[in-house]
Amino acid sequence: VSTQSTGLSKAIDFVIHKGMVGSPYFGFYLLKGLFENGRGKDGLSVLRSDATNSWRSMISTGATTTTEAWSVKEKPNMSWSHPWSSTPAHVISRNVIGIYPLLPAFSTFVVSPQIGDLSEVSILVPSIKGIISVNVTQTPSSFHIFLEIPVNTKAFVRLPLLSALGSGSVRKCDVWIDEQKVKGRIENTFVEVCVGSGKRIVTVNYL
Repeated sequence: VSTQSTGLSKAIDFVIHKGMVGSPYFGFYLLKGLFENGRGKDGLSVLRSDATNSWRSMISTGATTTTEAWSVKEKPNMSWSHPWSSTPAHVISRNVIGIYPLLPAFSTFVVSPQIGDLSEVSILVPSIKGIISVNVTQTPSSFHIFLEIPVNTKAFVRLPLLSALGSGSVRKCDVWIDEQKVKGRIENTFVEVCVGSGKRIVTVNYL
């Protein structure tokens, strides 16, 4: 592990230890940094936090949309409908499920889940090509992605080489698309396969 990587890891650990010290607007950059550096489990902890500076805290105050500040104590005249506090709406699809385009109009896109210790996550994401449907499940021994990919599109699906519910270390695995065993491209802590339009099941079985 390089010194730079070690330094980055220590910096991220420090940020997590401090908690959400910025505004709801800053929360976007915090979560973006965590997920884009492979710290999805920590990102989920921030999303699910019930601390004073959290989206769950907004809900507990009776808010039905995202508020300008974390609480009226922080800003008595805050707006109760503030769109740039709505980070979770973006992060859940883009980072937790990991759906984002590689080419214009979602003709080619990525599905790269970071679901932490969750056992199942589902989402429907609208695109100009049609609805992208993704259901992700995991156990200590396997990781499954059930997809419905719009016609005339394709997806690069990235599955973790380690299960957050298992040993926590990178493991050898078998990769399957539907009922056919395939060889995926391995990079860092994930294995990638490309799948075309239609209903698909992509599975990693950890050995």
